[in-house]
Amino acid sequence: MLTSPLTKAHAAQEPVTGGTTQAQVGFQPPYAPEGKFEALEFAAGNYGLLESAYDYSVDKHPPTVRMTNTEPAPGPVNTAFQFLNEPSVIHYTTDGSTPRENSTEWDSSGPREPGQVLTITKTTTVRWRAEDIKGNVSFGSQTFTITKSKG
Repeated sequence: MLTSPLTKAHAAQEPVTGGTTQAQVGFQPPYAPEGKFEALEFAAGNYGLLESAYDYSVDKHPPTVRMTNTEPAPGPVNTAFQFLNEPSVIHYTTDGSTPRENSTEWDSSGPREPGQVLTITKTTTVRWRAEDIKGNVSFGSQTFTITKSKG
């Protein structure tokens, strides 16, 4: 809706030109080669959202987590947590205590990122508490053995 009077003359049914113009463009993209597939993709996306919402509503399974590079080694070991079934928030300890919600939080950087690397320099047991978005919790531990190198 125009809110100020037009300052330039124009023929009836012609677009008004000036600072901002708008012209009818029709259906974009053409339906036959592309539009149908965009509509199906949109519908599948909505269906996917419903599936995700349903999965969330019935999720009773705690997250499964493990650590990388767990074999004994003669020197420092670089390790990280790995999500096996779903992303989760991980709190961990390295002093043997039970991990709690206020223990050190592992920086996962995102579900498809490698996450924060922990460097283990002496034999250490890492204990963790993993909680998924629904609130399901699991606990785990991994002992890293640093062996004395020969020589």
